[in-house]
Amino acid sequence: MTIQVFEGARCCAYELSQHAGQLSQKMRELLQPGITLPYADYQAALTLAATCRHQLGAIFAEHDVLLVPSAPGEAPLGLGATGDPLFNRLWTLLHTPAINLPGLTGAQGLPVGVQAIGPVGADDRLLEVASWMHAYLV
Repeated sequence: MTIQVFEGARCCAYELSQHAGQLSQKMRELLQPGITLPYADYQAALTLAATCRHQLGAIFAEHDVLLVPSAPGEAPLGLGATGDPLFNRLWTLLHTPAINLPGLTGAQGLPVGVQAIGPVGADDRLLEVASWMHAYLV
């Protein structure tokens, strides 16, 4: 989250400084923490991310694919949101391919996603494995 808010605030610096009133309240709330975030915190988060990417190689040396939740809980009601992206950020940060596997539902009948995660650069292999896994979910 540190990296996301730091980079987001800088990416949208012009919009924040010149057109903040035209941004949604939610967008301003998301970007605000990044404005004052110290550069040292950002650098520390980048270093941690690089360390985690390196360590992930050892995990994939023993496992072809990881199966993890796509989001905490069921999809939200309505079309106003797609759910909490918390479980997706990690894999984006680690540069791994990830694919959602639909077909599961929760207690309220709404979708519950799981995602298959593959090693960096193994997108084609992950698609093959995900196709095989999906056949068993639907």
